[in-house]
Amino acid sequence: MTEERNVHHSLSYLFRDVGFPNALILDSATSLTRGEFKKVASKAQVPIYPLEPFNPNQSTAEDMIREGTRLYQRFMTGRHTPKLLSDRVFIYCLEIRSHMALGHPMQNGTIIQGYRADISHLSDFSMYYWCWTLSPKDSNQDKKQLTRWSSPSFDVGGELCYALLTAKAQVIIRSSVSPLKKEEVEAEDIEQMKKKFTAELNRRLEGKQSSSELSETLDSMNYKNIPFPLKIPVHPSLSTDDEGE
Repeated sequence: MTEERNVHHSLSYLFRDVGFPNALILDSATSLTRGEFKKVASKAQVPIYPLEPFNPNQSTAEDMIREGTRLYQRFMTGRHTPKLLSDRVFIYCLEIRSHMALGHPMQNGTIIQGYRADISHLSDFSMYYWCWTLSPKDSNQDKKQLTRWSSPSFDVGGELCYALLTAKAQVIIRSSVSPLKKEEVEAEDIEQMKKKFTAELNRRLEGKQSSSELSETLDSMNYKNIPFPLKIPVHPSLSTDDEGE
């Protein structure tokens, strides 16, 4: 969501992903009580019960936002994560909080969705850790390269598909990802690769810390040599009599 006026799209996603709650308990912001947001809620027959004005602490969501923000700051400063990944880091922090058992024996995600939430996409790696990434031969990436784990992919690929940051400040999506082995973490040649990676990344990010991430797209791949329209050979057994003459 890039603008507050588009908050109703998030509400539509909530209804589609989780279902219809008995009510929405929100603060008294105009964007949450009027306009398109109210239309979407009314269409779903979900009432809106605003909190007392100027008392945001009455909302239990504030605890999630506060603790998620603290975790975000620790990941950004403690691991020197570039601002390029700030959106992914914050979503990752909220994802962690939603999969924790906070004051009850079950995870928040399990309680909301009604089935046991999977944490596999959160438990294999941690934010901005070094890892090896394999790429298909048709991509413009090296077959095996050192990358930084940046978050689960969330909306691209399968459940165990991840977003990785390359030395060229590009975010790629891959499922073939493995952590560095213990002997590799302490190896001198790997340490040199890390230093070269960091130097190249800093050079590309210099003066561009607030820019949006560069994601891998099909446009970056080499499709120029593919002829159009495609000529697909027909097996002789499928040929018609006219074609055989």
